[in-house]
Amino acid sequence: MKLENPTPFFLELTAFYTYYPVNKKVAEADPKWATEAKTHVGNGPFKMETWEHKSKLVLVKNENYWDKDAVKLDKIDFSMVEDENTELSMFDNGDLDWAGAPLSALPTDAIPALKESGKMQVHAIAGTYLYKFNTEQAPFNNAKIRKAFAYAIDRQSIVDNVTQANQQPAMGLVPPTMAVASEPYFKDNDIETAKKLLEEGMKEEGLTKLPTITLSYNTSEGHKKIAEAVQDQWKKAFGIDVKLENKEWKVYLDDLHQGKFMIGRSSWSGDFNDPINFLELFKFKNGGNNDTKWENPKFQELLNQSALEKDEAKRKQILADAEKIFMDEMPAAPIYYYTHSYVKNDKVKGVVLDGLGFVDYKWATIE
Repeated sequence: MKLENPTPFFLELTAFYTYYPVNKKVAEADPKWATEAKTHVGNGPFKMETWEHKSKLVLVKNENYWDKDAVKLDKIDFSMVEDENTELSMFDNGDLDWAGAPLSALPTDAIPALKESGKMQVHAIAGTYLYKFNTEQAPFNNAKIRKAFAYAIDRQSIVDNVTQANQQPAMGLVPPTMAVASEPYFKDNDIETAKKLLEEGMKEEGLTKLPTITLSYNTSEGHKKIAEAVQDQWKKAFGIDVKLENKEWKVYLDDLHQGKFMIGRSSWSGDFNDPINFLELFKFKNGGNNDTKWENPKFQELLNQSALEKDEAKRKQILADAEKIFMDEMPAAPIYYYTHSYVKNDKVKGVVLDGLGFVDYKWATIE
């Protein structure tokens, strides 16, 4: 293999799932080989024994794994439970050994008691929760109006009172594990600046009144509560009534990709631990994960420069300049940086959670 450009994050990439080998014969024989247990082929410490869609998934030890002697578990049972409260009840009843992240979430109402009891465990990960603006739809075609709405969010209040799992308010797109900025790009809950920017933006657009603002999110108790908190904050800041729109995940994702939204909940968790993985999401307006329809030639140029820069400090500065452009035009408003919160049976040992939020059961044991 010969790389076209210097790639400081190459070792990170080798562990990223894009580079998992796929058996050519298997893939050519059946394009849907990965969707059923009987046709699924992998090379990890476990192999799939059963997959009852929407119900359960069973992994068993892979006797052909190169390091099989290091694998202590014979079997892992995954229950597919849509409701977070049901999942926590199953954990409390001893039906599950693990509930919550990284494969699910704890119900937000239960978090204060779980924290107080000391049962809840928290793990910081490279992920950003954000609200995307549709920059091709008025009034969010105006950068000042986008910034006004972003600045008027009280992130500290959201993480203290709604999510309550030690998340960090996000004052930039790139999470702390790979940060390029030396200081926040703006002040949290800056109502004064938000009002000023809204007034200036509306003047630029010739608006005397804002149209009905719609905030969309996919079905989830947590997303709903965050949306309600932001709805209330914008009401207090701007005196406007924001409409909330809740959609089932597949419908929501299709609408986001098709631009059928005004402001939409989104998030990104790092695939590898490098800022380019977050910044390149917004490189092209028609990129698969952009959805905002925002594009900036200078931003693109800086990302291209970063791919050629061998000096680590210079590359970091180039990426910081790119993030500054993003934050100055605010096609998406960062809300908070993710943590993984979960509860587990004390008998479960050796499960590895990394800084990107990936989980590895290879060394897991039940004592």
